[in-house]
Amino acid sequence: MFFFLFISDFVNPTTAKIFIIHFKNFISMVNKDTSSDVAIKKDQSSLDVQKILSQPYKYGFTTNVEVEDFPKGISENVIKMISSKKKEPQFMLDFRLRAYSYWQKNDCSYMGFYSLY
Repeated sequence: MFFFLFISDFVNPTTAKIFIIHFKNFISMVNKDTSSDVAIKKDQSSLDVQKILSQPYKYGFTTNVEVEDFPKGISENVIKMISSKKKEPQFMLDFRLRAYSYWQKNDCSYMGFYSLY
């Protein structure tokens, strides 16, 4: 804000234009200097982070997480595997398999207001 107030104090518009040009040059010089400093600091901080990440974990805290491996996609076998893992009753497995067969028969080319094909 002070910049515009300061320029408005000039009586001669030519002087104001010259001042604006010099001010823009000054700002670009300041930005160049600080941008190189920032780049050096970023490089240094990224090196510090890489150094820390390359070290082995030394605090001893670990969590054993159970992981289930299923094939990609969906099929009857995947549905059966999930159902057995969850220990679902037979009627729930039958319901899921019926829903899957309905989903396979369904023509998904038109969903809502938009045509996908």
